Amino acid sequence: MKIIDEYEDNDTISRASQGWLKHWVGGTYNTPVPKGVASQIPIEKNFDTLFAMYEADGTLFATINTFVNKTVSNGYRVESKNKQLLDRVNKRLDDLGFEIVLPNLLRNMIVYGDAFLELEYRPQSEEVIKLHVLETTEMEVISDEHGEVYGYRQRKGGKDPVDFTLDEVIHFKWLEFGGRLFGMSQLKPLTNTIKTKFFAESYNKTKFQNYSPRVAWMAKNASMDQMKDLISMLKAAKHEPHKDIVIQGDIDFKPLIETNDDTNFIKLLEYLRTQILMTTQVPPIMLGLPDNSNRSNSDVQMRAFESNVKSLQRPVSFTITKKLFPLLGYNNVQFVFNPLDKRNEKDDLEIAEKLAAIGFDDETIVDFLKRAGLELREGAKIKTPEEKMPGLVPGKTNLDKAGRPKARDDKPEDMKTGREASTREDQLARSMTWDDVTRLLR
Repeated sequence: MKIIDEYEDNDTISRASQGWLKHWVGGTYNTPVPKGVASQIPIEKNFDTLFAMYEADGTLFATINTFVNKTVSNGYRVESKNKQLLDRVNKRLDDLGFEIVLPNLLRNMIVYGDAFLELEYRPQSEEVIKLHVLETTEMEVISDEHGEVYGYRQRKGGKDPVDFTLDEVIHFKWLEFGGRLFGMSQLKPLTNTIKTKFFAESYNKTKFQNYSPRVAWMAKNASMDQMKDLISMLKAAKHEPHKDIVIQGDIDFKPLIETNDDTNFIKLLEYLRTQILMTTQVPPIMLGLPDNSNRSNSDVQMRAFESNVKSLQRPVSFTITKKLFPLLGYNNVQFVFNPLDKRNEKDDLEIAEKLAAIGFDDETIVDFLKRAGLELREGAKIKTPEEKMPGLVPGKTNLDKAGRPKARDDKPEDMKTGREASTREDQLARSMTWDDVTRLLR
């Protein structure tokens, strides 16, 4: 905080590097707080509406769950140069049930834009024994007018609020904007869309319950008894469509003009569904909705979706690395999500071979294979063909067709031309096989 004296009457102005906090209101609660500090809530959000949208709309429910599943689909890893420390951190996360906590955090961040993780400590100790995802709708941030956070407050109905220190609660934010204390919800732009969808589906339900008549019956000279019989038969036929109608008297019917309301309604639902998928950037095919997409634009859709997923992964990784791990007692440890576009093992080995061919060192190649998900033993390194398979002639496999090592032969082959020249199959046979590459990595 910098103090500036700009006026002759010695009035001072305090200025914070992060500016003034939007919507900050001080002294509005009865619970005592430090001077110049107040508990803040995101007045732009309607948490109940956001949750109702997620809970009640099938398309949005499936979309968000698909988003969360994709975010954690290939898992995560903890990186550290200290192998023993790495083992301790992984075991600690397992003991704290982090596999269950993480999707819960992500789901809150997508629906609300924020998530709050409580760290429960052992009494009279600094050891964290449990992790709890708090209800976002009940949380407030205690800060001054410049956004300096002092703690968090949980307010439940008419009960006394519960205050947490910065060591007891970690705030996860997504889609930060300016100096706001809270993240932005990805669902807020869909509020009107979901409301329209609710109204349309409610209208459609009422329409099916009270479907408009399609035939008008006209009685010209029918008696009252004949009319009563006709009405009775029409009521019975409504519940038994196969029932025949016997008409007495001079009675005629006229079909009513059918409208295209059903077609328009289907188009409206498709439009609203498109708005939901467009905002979250989830490809329709991932929800089991095949559309007119081809391979080209499907790849574009998947890249846009994965880019959106990565925008969620980045703040989560940063917050876990910089805030959660130090509170658990671990420094110099990094939390990383595994790649979204996980390749198969053959592709990874092919890339590793190309890395070796252009001169990358063994450590870099082994690290790449581990990041790709290959289970390599600790201390694995790349060995040269001569180290692993003595007698190997460059450009020629050292195994015969039966898989047995060939006799050593250092004599280079004579150049062949014309009919004796090597075919493409011969060239491939002399190159290293995938089995050879795999053996180099053991």
